[in-house]
Amino acid sequence: MQLQDARTQIRERMGMSTTDTAVTDAILNKLLYTAQRKIDLLHDWPWLHSTDGTWTACTASQSTYVAGVDLASNWRKTLFITVDSDTVLVPKQKQDIMRFTGQTGLPMFYAAEGNEIILAPTPDTTYTVAHEYLYVPTEVTSDSAEFVTYDWAIDLLIDMACILVARRLRDSDMARQFQQDYVDTYESLKDEVRRTRQLPTPRHRNDIGWT
Repeated sequence: MQLQDARTQIRERMGMSTTDTAVTDAILNKLLYTAQRKIDLLHDWPWLHSTDGTWTACTASQSTYVAGVDLASNWRKTLFITVDSDTVLVPKQKQDIMRFTGQTGLPMFYAAEGNEIILAPTPDTTYTVAHEYLYVPTEVTSDSAEFVTYDWAIDLLIDMACILVARRLRDSDMARQFQQDYVDTYESLKDEVRRTRQLPTPRHRNDIGWT
């Protein structure tokens, strides 16, 4: 959905005019961006999945990889990492990773902390890397720009934005109404994000990327 269409939907649902000076286009744009940030943190939504085009290989003797330098600058959360095409790395706490200090070889573990990912053991040579992650979308500012949220889930964004607008207007009754709409929409979407009804086969080995 485009930014201008999202503003129209909010005004239609809240019975607001485009001439309402309390909630201008600029204010709605900011509230929509706030709503986007809030809902993005609720779930590993499929529209936030991305493949890291920056980090495609690990370097010999380098264990730490930094966002914006070695990793994608919009990295927020790692979904999985494979090394050497078929080795799926196991996530660890940073303190556990430190136990491998001084050891080199094919990486088997990783820790994600702050703006960096640490591999262990430290790579002894160059290995290919596939890093799947959740990214932080940029702010939508152009009227014709599209939100990353899929159209079938856009009501969640609109519901949250309506709550924020109602709070700005100090209309507690309207805020409660949209809060219930938001809860109902979120409950329905938690199941919808699964793109198949079939359950995946459990993986029992970490040295291969397939089941």
